[in-house]
Amino acid sequence: MIPVVVLIFATNIVVIVHLARSGRFRHPGNWFTAALYISDLLVGASSIGTNVTSTYETSLDLCLLRLGLLLAAIVSSIIFLLLIAVDRFLAITRALTYVTLMTSRVVTIAIVVTVAACLLIGVAPLAGWTHYHYSSHCSFAYVLETSYIVFILVGSLIPICVILIIYLYLFNKARLHIRKIESLNALHHVRSGSWPLGVSSKGWRCIRQLVVLVGCLLVTWSPFILASIVDIALDGAPCWLKDVIGTHLLLLGMTNSILNPLVYTVGTRDFR
Repeated sequence: MIPVVVLIFATNIVVIVHLARSGRFRHPGNWFTAALYISDLLVGASSIGTNVTSTYETSLDLCLLRLGLLLAAIVSSIIFLLLIAVDRFLAITRALTYVTLMTSRVVTIAIVVTVAACLLIGVAPLAGWTHYHYSSHCSFAYVLETSYIVFILVGSLIPICVILIIYLYLFNKARLHIRKIESLNALHHVRSGSWPLGVSSKGWRCIRQLVVLVGCLLVTWSPFILASIVDIALDGAPCWLKDVIGTHLLLLGMTNSILNPLVYTVGTRDFR
């Protein structure tokens, strides 16, 4: 757990400082990216509670507070990934009106609404949406009410599916765009006798990066979501499955907070 938390803090802080110094955050569309990195930092900060308070806690409220903050940070991270995808979708499909659509006011409202909604999701267990029989074992699958877990899963699956649809659309759009550019390059080569402009390799790197964007999200969170669905469907799942969900698979999902700054900043120059 500690190495993951350290990497979350290191990657996100370094990228935030770099983008702030380069002036990237002056553009409202990049505020979603900043909000994503802050959410990922909160994922790391909430995870520290696991080591500070340990897995076994005598206070149910303390347990619910820790889990609630962690889930709020995770859900907000996923929502901001969705908002980034929507921003890129509009930038490509509504290029002429993008500046008027994605204003600082619109972006600010979207961020505030997302943060408020995720905070409400996080405090819901403290407000009573939880099990009342607490055995001092503070783990995701043991403490939280099944209906609340279903709510979290649905609230995470819908944005992930929309993100997948958006990037598949952009993937297809990029592929068609590359074909057009290649045909123009070929025509230019035939007419002038000059070498092609070499857009193909850069374009295919762009497509490869789109695959990485979607792949990182699916690889890190799919096991946790699928195992949680199995746990709910069985309604009497063995304890080892609940333990794996609340530890190893949740930790795997949290590694997405390490990958986000690398994938969305370092590895998407050609896409931008």
